[in-house]
Amino acid sequence: MIIGGRDFGPTSRPHVVGVVNLSPESPNQDSVAADTLAAVARARRLASQGAAIIDVGAQSSYFEATLLSIEEETARLVPAIRVLKESGFLVSADTFRSQVAEAAIDAGADLINDSEGFQNPAMIAVLQRWRGPVVLPFISGPSPHDPVPFNFEDPVAHILPFLRAAVHRAQAAGLKRILLDPGTGYRYPNVTPEEKERYQRKVYDALPRLRELGHPLLVALPRKDDPARTLELVRLIARHADFVRAHDPSLLTAALAPSAR
Repeated sequence: MIIGGRDFGPTSRPHVVGVVNLSPESPNQDSVAADTLAAVARARRLASQGAAIIDVGAQSSYFEATLLSIEEETARLVPAIRVLKESGFLVSADTFRSQVAEAAIDAGADLINDSEGFQNPAMIAVLQRWRGPVVLPFISGPSPHDPVPFNFEDPVAHILPFLRAAVHRAQAAGLKRILLDPGTGYRYPNVTPEEKERYQRKVYDALPRLRELGHPLLVALPRKDDPARTLELVRLIARHADFVRAHDPSLLTAALAPSAR
């Protein structure tokens, strides 16, 4: 797959997409950048840890986070994209709003991560005109801010048909460069950490089934309180994912080190 003029073909380990948050309300405070200078500094640290693409988001996907106006999200996101592009980075823009996605594309974004899972006709229209690469994540509900609980005991029964339909919509819109995300990084209300980990393990074990959809997989790296469990889960992901989305790319390096196996 070509992204930003670079060929991201099959490799022995997943390509890394490093996360820069421009949303101070994000629960992932270690990835928050307060301004464009901090965004570039964090992107450089991520690149030094192996990140080939920088994923930038200005609206937290956490369901309890404040929902920004379109104008405020755009004002946070666009200057950072421009500065990161000027600094030589490949940039992914994470948003579920079509107006913000269009502004991100105009600012030079190389990849759009549609956090609503390609369900909004307005977003589909923007990306159809662009014809660039997109990330289509699974999300239960109309948006990350309006999540709908689902059966965590058999998650793939929900994920497969959702992603199959999203791929169909994308292909009907003329999009060919598609990454699929099983959505294990999203949070849902009234789900305990133990329930979420069981759900994640079921999805990671089923990643070969998602490969049947015929597109590269991008999977968010988890971070648990127990470092050993984190590395175990990262190893599960690395066996089948083409890309990983990481707040801490060093987790992948540590998980794949011979001493960690």
